[in-house]
Amino acid sequence: MKRDRWRASLASAKEAVLCLSHKVEKLSTLNSREHIIISITSPSFLPLLLATRERQIEEGKAVRVTGQGGERIGQEHSDDRSCPCRMSSGERRCAQNCVKYRSGGWRRFPSSYIPAVGFGTVALTDTPGVVKAGIRKAIQVGYRHFDTSAYYGTEALLGEVLREAFEDAELKREDVFVTTKLWMGDCHKDGVLPAIQKSLKTLQLEYVDLYLIHWPLRVRKNGSKHKSVRDIQPEDFLPLDLISTWQAMEKCRDLGLAKAIGVSNFSAKKLENLLPHVRYVPSVNQVEMHPTFRQSQLRDFCKRNGIQVVAWAPLAAPGVFYGVRSVIESPVIKEIAVKHGKTPAQVALRWGIENGVCVIPKSYNESRIIENFGVQDWSLTEQDHEGINNLPESRMYKALMFCNDTTSPYRSYEDLWDEPMHTPPQTVDDAVGGAAEYVIAMIS
Repeated sequence: MKRDRWRASLASAKEAVLCLSHKVEKLSTLNSREHIIISITSPSFLPLLLATRERQIEEGKAVRVTGQGGERIGQEHSDDRSCPCRMSSGERRCAQNCVKYRSGGWRRFPSSYIPAVGFGTVALTDTPGVVKAGIRKAIQVGYRHFDTSAYYGTEALLGEVLREAFEDAELKREDVFVTTKLWMGDCHKDGVLPAIQKSLKTLQLEYVDLYLIHWPLRVRKNGSKHKSVRDIQPEDFLPLDLISTWQAMEKCRDLGLAKAIGVSNFSAKKLENLLPHVRYVPSVNQVEMHPTFRQSQLRDFCKRNGIQVVAWAPLAAPGVFYGVRSVIESPVIKEIAVKHGKTPAQVALRWGIENGVCVIPKSYNESRIIENFGVQDWSLTEQDHEGINNLPESRMYKALMFCNDTTSPYRSYEDLWDEPMHTPPQTVDDAVGGAAEYVIAMIS
């Protein structure tokens, strides 16, 4: 396989982590402590390890290197229990690539890990039995990152399956990374703590790994019980104070109810307005991102500020009515897929991963669950990336139902997303991104 060599500077290093599903052949120094070179059998999207002397790394081992300014750099080989994603039973390589992200604020806080491929649990028309069977299959395949929300109506189902896996000794709590989200009905300083406590009870967990503000919006409490966001009326919107809401999120982290906290559907401008007021920088911003809506400027902003981007709808949601098929039916992506012997969906997911983004595909179809996980032991070429980066772009989920001239904090698409709307909606469903029935028939 093609051998790739990278360099990484020690000048401002605090910590770096390597967790690859590829065999690591050699780690060595270059230019006397200033740089290192690592040679592996195939490329990875993750940052390079830092080291001070030549090391041999066993196949499949995750390695952590810490230090400051090149001083006191230490290195340790992790075993299967300390690798953030663990190793699959009977295997000698990591089951997943892991992305390092900041779990608590500025540099004085430690880093944590989030598996690069997650399993989405939104359930539009799926029955509880289908959802639970899908989660069980995902665990069997190797998924360890599960994404839910108070709004999805699937917290209880995820919690039941995880509890079964814990009781059967199939998994331990530290094996899995669980994300849930604060819905708009609780998006105020007095709503956050009761909301996360309710989610934890529903999930049957003592903590979540990541707790996100689902949207930068606040509605009346009964709005969170609507079966569709289209049911939210102009009179449901309430004044929004993101700063005090974020301070309540920080309290959740202080109390150990969430290992990390973050946001979802935030523009760079909204993050920029929030950051001067935080104790803990958001660990994650979960946003729509896929090859036909690449979010380049937002990704650059998040990277500069130490915020990990997580992509929802990384395939542009082709299987549901609010989605589009611009990704999986793209001739460019199809051609790349044929070249690599992969599917268009796998190409799209791999593209996200190689851009340093965690991806959250959603499917309860057994074959697609397996397919979506098969993106971690191969790579795209520079030519592939160039072709994808030249595809036309358009936001799929426009969410204009959250905009009005009187009660919403956002009067227009431009106010909500802090960007111009390049493609005017053609129908009502286009205007909401096709998501008039965005959630979930299972909400009580």
